[in-house]
Amino acid sequence: MGDDAVQRTSDWMAVVRDDEHRRADAYLRDPYAQLLRTGAAEEQVAYQIGLGAPVGVVVGRGRFGDAAVERGVAAGVRQLVLLGAGSDTRCWRLALPSDLTAYEVDLPGQLAVKESAFKAAGLGPSAPRRRVDADLRGDWAAALAAAGHDAGSPTVWIAEGLFYYLDRGDSIELLSEIGRLSAAGSRVVFDVPHPAFARDPAKSAFLAYMTESGCPWLGFAEHPDVLLPLGAWRLDAYLPPDLVAGRCPWLPPLPQRLADSHRWVWYAHARR
Repeated sequence: MGDDAVQRTSDWMAVVRDDEHRRADAYLRDPYAQLLRTGAAEEQVAYQIGLGAPVGVVVGRGRFGDAAVERGVAAGVRQLVLLGAGSDTRCWRLALPSDLTAYEVDLPGQLAVKESAFKAAGLGPSAPRRRVDADLRGDWAAALAAAGHDAGSPTVWIAEGLFYYLDRGDSIELLSEIGRLSAAGSRVVFDVPHPAFARDPAKSAFLAYMTESGCPWLGFAEHPDVLLPLGAWRLDAYLPPDLVAGRCPWLPPLPQRLADSHRWVWYAHARR
């Protein structure tokens, strides 16, 4: 996926989160997504919804990731790494402790628009934030270490929306690298579609659109455990029906209206 495609998908996420925030019954509150909203992205999101896009996962995984960060912070974790950070606003909208350091990792240039928008609005992050310009297909770990990340201390890793665009081998390698940088007490949160998503006739037009747009979905997993090193993590994994039923004990039940668009997407939370 090219740099332009990466930026487009990031812009789409901001629109979805802002639309949710404006609802009276919002499952995810993101008051800053509006700063990153663009007219072009609005049109593309509306078109994708008509094709059956799984927009509910953007909201659901946002709340899932927030809860994981909060749990990690409560357990004493003081490093947060956001991989493929794009339009993520957690560094501003979450009440992060001042002794936590957050690292946002993305391709060079991808975070500039977001930073400019927050600077223009006079808004600073709630905790120290460090930008890491790096390609996750390259030696991003060295760049993260150079920015100050301590692999000897626990970290909460957020990898939202990444594994759709990576093949099985690249997904395993990325999670293996995360494992190498994760001390005891670390947590990683990610989402990945089940192969049944690709087989669903109702999603074929959307998947074709993503391919034509330069953002083909390459990553599917029967279960998130096939991507993680055997025995290295304790994994909790849920499909949307599980979250609607309240089977994740630390997350408010997912509204059915959000689950309907992405029945076959895994939510994964793993701990060292």
